[in-house]
Order: sequence, then structure tokens, then C-alpha cells
Amino acid sequence: MKEKKWKRKLTSRKLWLTVANLATMIILNITGSQEMATQVTTIIMAAGGVIAYVFAQAWCDSKEGE
Repeated sequence: MKEKKWKRKLTSRKLWLTVANLATMIILNITGSQEMATQVTTIIMAAGGVIAYVFAQAWCDSKEGE
């Protein structure tokens, strides 16, 4: 049961938006570079999308075997 909760949380768009927002604010505060903040945010959101896809595909594959 715990494993399903973690999978759901890791595939949450809200989580990845929050992480991207946090990283953006930290970078803007430290460096003041909006360009760098945009690049880091893009990378985080891309990683979130990949993680969501991997978990969704694993879930679909596990259902095929039933």
C-alpha cells in the first residue's frame, strides 16, 4: 500500500510544479538570473514528465499480466 502512495506522489504534477517553483525562487534569489532559473525549471519539469511516464507505463504493464 505504501508503494502505491509514493508512486502517486511522484507522478503528481502538483509536486513537480512545486519543486520547479522552489528551485526557480532559490536561483532567482541567489543569482538574480532569470535565464538560469528558466533553464532549471525546464529540466525539472521534463524530469517530472519522464518519471510520470515511467510509472504510468509500469502500471499499465503490470495490468496486462493479470
